[in-house]
Amino acid sequence: MHISSVCRVLVRYLGAAHIAFLAWANLAEMGACDGMELPTASVFSDVGVARERTFRGAYFYAAGVLEIVLMCLCILLSRPVHGMHDLKGAARWLPAAIIVLNMCYRARYVYSTPYDGEACDALQCPTTQYSFNMPGCTNANGLDAFTIDWNIRRNWCPIPEWYRYQPLAATLCGGLKGTPDVDACYRTAARL
Repeated sequence: MHISSVCRVLVRYLGAAHIAFLAWANLAEMGACDGMELPTASVFSDVGVARERTFRGAYFYAAGVLEIVLMCLCILLSRPVHGMHDLKGAARWLPAAIIVLNMCYRARYVYSTPYDGEACDALQCPTTQYSFNMPGCTNANGLDAFTIDWNIRRNWCPIPEWYRYQPLAATLCGGLKGTPDVDACYRTAARL
């Protein structure tokens, strides 16, 4: 068996594995943040901030779909001919496009500037099981404002559950805009 035959089979398995991985990572998350409501003492801009955070996550899913489309094109357009490349013409650039897409997609979060609000370092992601305060959410005495359990999945939503149920959260944080985008933290950690 030639190495080219092994590679042809491997490409199909890797494409199927990628689809399975994306399904495993995303299907369980579908609907996890449905039905989230703002607290009664919410700030006027909270709806806009929640929508912006939700929309920002759409390109994560779009990148996964684009990767699958490019992989399927590689498989469908390849024709095994002895002594020749399997892909012809512009289709020969498809593997390079997949690599570049994948690298650029992840590079923003790992190698971005400190001024990029979605860089891993700038997201202010929680690193402990519990938080007793959020950056920018302190009371008048500078003491811990409330407790957040990060084991609860709904605390990672665009409108976090802790924000809804903690008394005075909207007031102490200056609205949802004053809190870190933990939804982006969750997406970034799960997909990188």
